[in-house]
Amino acid sequence: MNPLNDKFSYMGIYSIPSLLSSDLPPLPRFGSTPPTANLQPRTSILSKSRPPMNPSEDDLLRDVPYLLLGLPSTHFPLQDTSLSLPSTLPPPIVSLLYSLAEPGLLYRSLQSFVSTEESLSPEQNISLVGQSLRSAIKSELSGWMNLVAGIEAEIRTHLADTKADASSITLKRCSIWIREGTLGLRLMSVVVEECNGITTSSTALSLSNLMILVEMN
Repeated sequence: MNPLNDKFSYMGIYSIPSLLSSDLPPLPRFGSTPPTANLQPRTSILSKSRPPMNPSEDDLLRDVPYLLLGLPSTHFPLQDTSLSLPSTLPPPIVSLLYSLAEPGLLYRSLQSFVSTEESLSPEQNISLVGQSLRSAIKSELSGWMNLVAGIEAEIRTHLADTKADASSITLKRCSIWIREGTLGLRLMSVVVEECNGITTSSTALSLSNLMILVEMN
């Protein structure tokens, strides 16, 4: 006998297979937990699957405020213009740390430029243009310090909360927070390099040309 005749006839389907004997997944019951409630963020899944990092990301986050100000710390022994990192860190973390170290080095060089006015003797006067330039840079550096203070407060809160999610504060998020400020530090460094060691009229001309280039871009 044809097996199809057991299930179908000219009158239609008269033999329906039982759900208990089928391979179909069971239907969700009313009031049960939906499958989406058990989903985890991608960062949490990746952090659990990858091997532990040495030093850990929390240990690196603890020293990030020092790195952003160009100050040496336990995990970031900064030198003049270089940064030595542990060889156990994965390449993506190393790339993030270098992006965090760049504004710190720029900040330190700009801070030394601003402080030269205080170290000069009375005979070595700085022109009004140079004084205005240093005053403007000093104001921008104060804004950078306020940004670093805010990041430090977020990191301290994250480290103090033992129940906090591992993806709440990360090195990647810190690099995103400082992206705009890093561009400002780069621009000020270019201005200082162009105007350092030239006369007053040349300084004013260089500043005018740089402003024109910035407006064009």
